[in-house]
Amino acid sequence: MLQRVEKFCTKLLSESECSSLPFHNLVHTQEVVNHIKLISNELGLKIEETEPILIAACFHDTGHSEAYQGHEDVSKRLAKAFWKKVERDVLTETELRSIIEKELPLKRLDQVRDIFVFCCFTGLAYVDVRRLSKNHIVFG
Repeated sequence: MLQRVEKFCTKLLSESECSSLPFHNLVHTQEVVNHIKLISNELGLKIEETEPILIAACFHDTGHSEAYQGHEDVSKRLAKAFWKKVERDVLTETELRSIIEKELPLKRLDQVRDIFVFCCFTGLAYVDVRRLSKNHIVFG
């Protein structure tokens, strides 16, 4: 996902008026991203922990492609529009069956798998499943 974001933001920042700005341009954004990578590495963070921060860094000045005043709101709008366009792969029935039948070494991984499969069958996002309680279960 990070590669898609970097490609999108690089194109946006290099092909807009941002390219002529002394700050808030592609070079600045790349420096911010590189510094986040360095700091994350020093802290021993995993890529899964760092990726959301890197994505935010990529988008942080994209709003300057359209406006100086209120560029933060434009950056948020551009990021939201990007996420809506992201193509998500769909699991085949065979792939889902292999996930269901996979033997996992830890009970915790079994729970993670079961929640994922539940999400697949119900169409609920993890955040929504996490909020479920016994009161939400209805029989009949």
